[in-house]
Amino acid sequence: MQKPTIYHETYDNVGYIKITDFNDATYDQFRKAVESLVDDKVQSLIFDLRNNGGGTVDSVIKMLDLLLPEGDIATATYKDGRVEVLGTSDASCVELPMVVLTNKGTASAAELFTQALKDYGVAKSVGEKTYGKGTMQVYHKLKDGSAIKLTIAKYNPPKSPNYDGVGIQPDYEVLLTEDQVKNFSNLTEETDPQLKKALELAKAGLVSLPEDDEENEGLEDLEDLEEELDEDSDSEKTDKNKDDDEEEDEEDKDTSNKDEDDEKSDTKSDKDKDTEDEDTDSEDEEEEDTESEKDSSSKK
Repeated sequence: MQKPTIYHETYDNVGYIKITDFNDATYDQFRKAVESLVDDKVQSLIFDLRNNGGGTVDSVIKMLDLLLPEGDIATATYKDGRVEVLGTSDASCVELPMVVLTNKGTASAAELFTQALKDYGVAKSVGEKTYGKGTMQVYHKLKDGSAIKLTIAKYNPPKSPNYDGVGIQPDYEVLLTEDQVKNFSNLTEETDPQLKKALELAKAGLVSLPEDDEENEGLEDLEDLEEELDEDSDSEKTDKNKDDDEEEDEEDKDTSNKDEDDEKSDTKSDKDKDTEDEDTDSEDEEEEDTESEKDSSSKK
């Protein structure tokens, strides 16, 4: 009987699965654990791959097929440049938010499991950068009973570049102290800062990534800039309206002055007319006097 490689439990409404190894028996244990947690109506899943050194690629592909939507799971690039699809997933999947716990002991097949979930956008990782081993190796037994290990290819996650020699950086880096590392097997929900962070994210339904926060800050800056532009535009409109009002006031003042000048002109014209009328009346009186004198002379 093989040693169990899967342990699972629940934290409130969060399902937790510890994967210690990937071997031929792991898939069946994993499937039963996932089905049990889903039946318990958990709202999210945490996969703990810390100190998981890897195992068989076949078992990882079968486990990922259970979780992922339709698409490629992994490919292999051989030394001659040939690329082979190692496994695909069907449309059936687990539609729950997921978090993966990693550290520098997370390697090989465990890294493929981690990166595949991240590539499909269904999980975020918490902890430390992984080991960085993405090679396929085979063992050949020798006549003396020993064996030789040969690297034949590099296996790649669904969408990201190969992580061999590089490792996988966690989305949320949380480091343990030296004492916590020494007492790792005795850490609990309360004393394990990496698990606490994973539970925090899982219970929140996965908060945004730090990169997303930076992007949101960029959008906020853009919105602030747009508001400033709007304020400048409003200020320009206010100044323009003020200038227009001043121009209208000037025009009204000019019109008023013109009206006053016209009134003065009309008054002067009327006065001149009256003067002319007076002069005409005087001339008429003089003409009448002359006529009267003529009549008087004629009578004599």
